[in-house]
Formats: sequence, structure tokens, C-alpha cells
Amino acid sequence: MVDTEKVLTFKSFADKALKKMEERKKRKVKRYYVGDLDEEIELRGLSSEELNDCFNYSENNVVVDKYTIYYASKTLQELATYMVGEKIIKTHLEIMDVFTPADRTKLANEVLALSGMKDKTTVSDVNELKKS
Repeated sequence: MVDTEKVLTFKSFADKALKKMEERKKRKVKRYYVGDLDEEIELRGLSSEELNDCFNYSENNVVVDKYTIYYASKTLQELATYMVGEKIIKTHLEIMDVFTPADRTKLANEVLALSGMKDKTTVSDVNELKKS
């Protein structure tokens, strides 16, 4: 026989889980002004699978940052396509060389934030909660 209270608890948990999963499917998008270029670019949050692809792109952290920003920016992808077509650059990822190391680091961190990787955690030790 099924414990009715347990079923209700799991139903409530399942409803909350489904709501959170649906919220996480929505990708955050934000525009950023890059003063060094006097231009704006758009970045979007990436899914866990996309972030995994980015993190595994190279063993070189600088290249990973460049690829992550490029992957998250339709603006940069379109600009790179234009510049490759005009033979200004040879590869699409070369577009990332327009950013200073400081700007590149900031933008990579913004992609992580838009992807939910920099959010404040809601996980806490149950024993600590009981002491409060």
C-alpha cells in the first residue's frame, strides 16, 4: 500500500522541480557596452551542455574564455562571419582578439552569470538550519 502522505510530498516536490526546470530553460540575454570599442554586444546565458562544450574546447583557459564569449554572442558571430568573408581575419575566433584581457575576463564572467553559474546558492546544511 502506498503511503498517501509520501505521495503528496513527492507530488509537491515534483511540481516545484518542474517549475524550476521550466524557468532554467529560459536563457537570459543582456547587452553590454564595450568602451574600448565604443560598441555594444549582446550575450546570452548558456545551457549546461553548451558550457561543457566551451570548457572542453581547449586546455588553454584564455582560449576557453574567448570561445565561451564568442559562443554566447550572436553579435560577435555575425561580425566574425563578415570579417572572415572580407578576408580581414582568417578564423572566426580571431574576432576575440579585439578585447583586452580585462574586458575578456569580465565578459566571460558575465556569460557565466547569465548562465546561472554565479548565482547565490540556496543549498545549506540541514543541521545548521535546525540550530537556528
